[in-house]
Amino acid sequence: MKNNLKMFSLVAVGVAGLTLFAAKAPEAEAPKAKSAEAAAETVDVWSALPEVVAEVNGKPLTRAEVAKLMLAQTPDGKLPPFITVDMVRQMAPQIVKTIVLDKLVEAEMEKEGYKPSEENARKYLREQLKKAPKNQLAMMNDRLSQQGKTIDQYSNETAKNPAAQQAIAKMQFMEEKVLKSIKVTDEEAKAVYAKNADKFQEPAKVTASHILVMAKQDADEATKKAALKKINDIKARLAKDPSAFGAIAKAESDCPSKNNNGSLGEFVREQMVPEFSDAAFKLKPGQISDIVTTQYGYHIIRCDANKPARVIPFEEAKDYLKKQLTIQKAQVAEAQYAEKLEKAANVKYFVTPVAPALPIAPAAPAAPEDCRSRKGK
Repeated sequence: MKNNLKMFSLVAVGVAGLTLFAAKAPEAEAPKAKSAEAAAETVDVWSALPEVVAEVNGKPLTRAEVAKLMLAQTPDGKLPPFITVDMVRQMAPQIVKTIVLDKLVEAEMEKEGYKPSEENARKYLREQLKKAPKNQLAMMNDRLSQQGKTIDQYSNETAKNPAAQQAIAKMQFMEEKVLKSIKVTDEEAKAVYAKNADKFQEPAKVTASHILVMAKQDADEATKKAALKKINDIKARLAKDPSAFGAIAKAESDCPSKNNNGSLGEFVREQMVPEFSDAAFKLKPGQISDIVTTQYGYHIIRCDANKPARVIPFEEAKDYLKKQLTIQKAQVAEAQYAEKLEKAANVKYFVTPVAPALPIAPAAPAAPEDCRSRKGK
């Protein structure tokens, strides 16, 4: 549930919004010479907003306040240079709504006696660390050790941060006043499971290793002939000593998987080109294939394990389903609470969403081709 409280956190939305902009920013071009007059000109991106962006309890929330609050969340108190008027206009409704709700929740917190403090934040963080799974703690330790810190040092630093203190107090308030009563029964989870039976079909999987001698389709005949000779020699060596598969893959394979003794890990049929999958899925664990030809060259495949297709039983899916239903209920509860606060405070918004003229997000780069016979989409 804690992950669903971002709508009430100015810090979260402020940082998330600016991170979104940063992620979509085009690569910087080489700086061009500008005249002193042009260099002196700056664009006021906040001009995208009306002077009054919202009204709460009859009091105006101005764009100057929004700008001040947002800039407080950025490095050096400045927006990145690539932020444009259109970007601010597009993000404005979300930002303004979050600021308003942030103020309203803080007012409710004050009424209920929820006060941010270093002591409370430290206690909360200590409790969360006790509940954290061991693998998550191990990951945290690894990351922090790279920075020369321990989890205790990081927790103490976080507890001293006023913004963290406020965010933690807010999460506690929301959990106890809004989300505490949320419950999901097994019956509810079973109903979702029954309605989405097709989503709990797990396809057959194979764990396999291979040795590749590269010879692409457009290679010349001499290259193909040399590659075919090499793979036949490898086949003969394996016939004499199948246990040498990993060592041969490490020494002879043209695939990056050679660094893992040829292992490709677990995959489903659609992840590989048809010729490779057809061969791999026919093998039994420990069995080694004949030579398999694909668009990448010549392979010898060993099946390391296989799993037949199956229906994931409800008991196995139950925890996941209940977690997802809890998140959905939390989102509804938060939205209803926000609406209640807005109505009580007679909130009026004066910014509306505007569709961007062009997509901000660039097209996803094409996945690099590798020699593991992964099938392109």
